[in-house]
Parts: sequence; C-alpha cells; structure tokens
Amino acid sequence: MEVKELWDRIEKGEKRSEQEHDIKVFMESERIAKEYEIKWNGEDVLPDEEMADSLFNAAIEFLVSVGIHYVDEEKVIQITNDDVDALLQEKRPVGKIGEGNEAIEIERRKPCDSKRPVYVGGPVGGAVSEDIFKDLHESIAREDVYGIYTGSLETYDGVQYSAKNPMTLLTVWREVEWAREACINAGKPGLALFGPSSSSQAEQFLSVANPTGLRQSDVSEVYMPNEIKINRDVIIKVIHHGKVGNNTITGQCPILGIYAASPEGLAIVETAEALEGYLVVSPTIHSTGPVHMDYHASSIPEVLWASNIASLALSRNSELTTARVYWNLAGMATTMNLWETVAQVLSDIYTGREMIIGPVGRGANRPDMSSGFDSMFVNKVLDTFCGMSCDAIAESIESAVSKYRDDIPASPEGVPFKECYDGLKPKEEYLKMMEDVLSEVA
Repeated sequence: MEVKELWDRIEKGEKRSEQEHDIKVFMESERIAKEYEIKWNGEDVLPDEEMADSLFNAAIEFLVSVGIHYVDEEKVIQITNDDVDALLQEKRPVGKIGEGNEAIEIERRKPCDSKRPVYVGGPVGGAVSEDIFKDLHESIAREDVYGIYTGSLETYDGVQYSAKNPMTLLTVWREVEWAREACINAGKPGLALFGPSSSSQAEQFLSVANPTGLRQSDVSEVYMPNEIKINRDVIIKVIHHGKVGNNTITGQCPILGIYAASPEGLAIVETAEALEGYLVVSPTIHSTGPVHMDYHASSIPEVLWASNIASLALSRNSELTTARVYWNLAGMATTMNLWETVAQVLSDIYTGREMIIGPVGRGANRPDMSSGFDSMFVNKVLDTFCGMSCDAIAESIESAVSKYRDDIPASPEGVPFKECYDGLKPKEEYLKMMEDVLSEVA
C-alpha cells in the first residue's frame, strides 16, 4: 500500500481507542478461531495442514474485521479483502542481504524444503555489556551466519542513558560501528547487520541508516506495536527507507495470554500481523517472536504450536517470506536451552520458514545471553536435518519438546558470554554438552 493511501485511510478512519482495539482483537480472534475450527489439542506442537489452510483464511477475515490501529490518533485503518488479494498476487523480488562474499538471497521455502533457511545469529536486542560487545559479536560472525541481529549496548563509557536522552544516539552509533568492526575482524566485512537495537526513537534509527552505518545491504528495523497496530514512527521509517532503498525487517512479538488470549487466538494474530507488515511496509522480510506472558519465551509448547501453524499457513498459501526470533527460556549453554533451539529450528525447517534468528537465552532478560556457541549449534542442527523427510523431522520435533517440557517451571539460569568462552573460543565443557545433545538428536 502506498504511504499516501495509508494516510488517507487514517484520516478517514473511524475513531477507536487503543483499549477498544485491544478488546476487539481479543473478541474477534476467539470468535473466528471457533468459526474456522482452529484448535490446539493441548499436546502436539506440529499443526495439521488442513487446519493451517483454514487459519490462513481466518487470519484474513480477522484482519478485515479488526483493521489496523493507528495509535497516535486512535484511528482505524480499514483493510479490505481486495487489499489482501492484491498483496497475495503481487510478484515480489527476491530479497538480498549482505555484500560481496557475504551476500545471500532469501529464497522462498516450502514445508520440509531441503533448502536451508537463511540463518541470522545474534542477541536480537538483548543487552550486551560494553566490555565484551565486540568479542561477543565477533564470536557469532566467525560462525556460518548470513547476518547478525545486534545486541543493545548496555552502556556508553560506563553510563546508561535513557531512551530519549540525546546521548543515546552515540550509543546507537557505537553499537553499529562495533558490530561492523567485529565482522571485519572475523574476515566478513560484507555480513549483514540487523538493527539497531540500542534505541526506541525513530530519529536515532534513521540517523544510522546510511552508507557509514546500516547500509542498504544491511537490514533496518521497522517494528510495529503488538496486536495489529502501527504508529507515527512506523510511517516515518517506511518513507525514509523507501526513499533510500534500504532493506527492512518488520515484526511484532505477540504475547500469549493477554489480547491473544489462547494459542488459537495467537495463531490468528501472528498470521494477520505478517499480512499487516507486508501491506503497510512491504519489507524485505517479516519476522515474528511470539512469547508466553508468564515466561517471555517462544519455545513454550502452546506458543510453539501457534507459531508453527502460522508459518505453515503462510508458506502453503502465499509467497511472503517470514522469519522467527528464538527467545529461549533457559539460559545460554544449558542442555534445556539447546533442546529449545532444536525444537524451534526443526519446526521452521518443517513449516517452511525462510529465516531463523537467534537464539537468545533467558528471553533476552539477562545481559550477554547469546554467542557464537549458539550459532555453532544451530548450524549443526541445520546440517543434520535439512533434506530429511517430513516424518523424520516431525518425530524429532516432538522428541525435542519432551526433553524440556517438564523443566519449564524451573528453567536453569545458564551462563553469560564471559563464562561460556575463553577469549573467542567456547570452553570444552560446553562443547561437550553440545555434542552430547547432538548425539541424541541424530
């Protein structure tokens, strides 16, 4: 949708408070889930294909019924079936990220496709201590990744500035500069950076979106508020990145247990948010990172099922490319964390996701919970399972979930980067832990 058309719809849209919109999201997602017989069986994390197709149609009805809420003016952007049909018929160019030897195309995948999803490592906005920021990102760049989703630089010269403090702009610039330096040190100057992560202010995002910061070949965030909303910042970013020609990533992290009240409601919201992202922003790729309200993790079985059926619905019924962010419950370098990663990687192979991002331990709620150790493990899982049959992958997914399901109420803290690594190499005890899990996976 052109920005002018979007703005015209905002001006003509009906008045609706954010609270009224949230209630409508809750009511309509639950009603439509029942109407389309979308139902989780309470156990399995892999969805039924026929139900996934029903979900796709349910998500369209939901988006048309609810509309997109423009938060700043409390207006509704009405979406029609014709809008969605035009989006689905549009011939979109293949996205390309990175430069030189690190460039890669984001190829469309179908369920159980033998093609590997594009893998992007990184802390994904999780806080990273200033003294190890470069080393942590270099440890990831040294692995077989096609991008790094940067962490949020916790301090600038030891000082933590508030979001609206102008000094935060220096923090954002240092994040990008140090992440680039880490890639260069790893011998990958063209590796795509995703972000930035150290700011929530539009002007700071746009300041670094230029040839000396986040380049056209990098991927700039255009994240939208959860549960089918946009705001002024989204529109400003759409205009800027469209004029400059930057790659962009849209996304939300819908929360199970609030306005997406059930797994079925979450599945509808997640699918509809992908359609919303492409209608409003037309990004290089759309990402999702749904979490459970009590655990702030994406690996909880009911959340995993909802995200899996959303991914399957989109890959079976559209040419839109999607990514998932892995918010692991357990801390880094724990057996539980590794099994959470296995379950999610295999789910995305199975359902046809084009890109996987992360993982981050403790739901990114503790600093320094990501490293090249995680990226090394993800690649080993991809090497093992890409090209396997759907049945073999499905069996391994359910087995992986069974390894950590009972540990969810008391998940382990794990260790931060400094304790997992000696310099730029993982410690032997954690490499052995990885090999032990891989021996069970295979």
